[in-house]
Amino acid sequence: MTTPSLGLARAETAQRASLLPERSVLLVDDDELVVRSVGRVLTAASYDVTVASSGAEAVEAIMRRSFDVVVSDIQMPGMSGVELLWTVRAHD
Repeated sequence: MTTPSLGLARAETAQRASLLPERSVLLVDDDELVVRSVGRVLTAASYDVTVASSGAEAVEAIMRRSFDVVVSDIQMPGMSGVELLWTVRAHD
């Protein structure tokens, strides 16, 4: 049995992802490198990614629209990821 090339595997993954409904992700992190890296991976996997650089910015985004998933750093200045979780759960 042959193993498909990485390019072929990526093409098949992209084709499958295009058949699925787009999912929205709120990505919250104060580290720009983390946001760029994780955001790139999620976007490549066909997620609709919205970025917030703080808990307060994330709360504003959540008040404007709903998200299927929130991915957050835990240790952030101002509002921790845990406090953000409490706010998100209270909003739902």
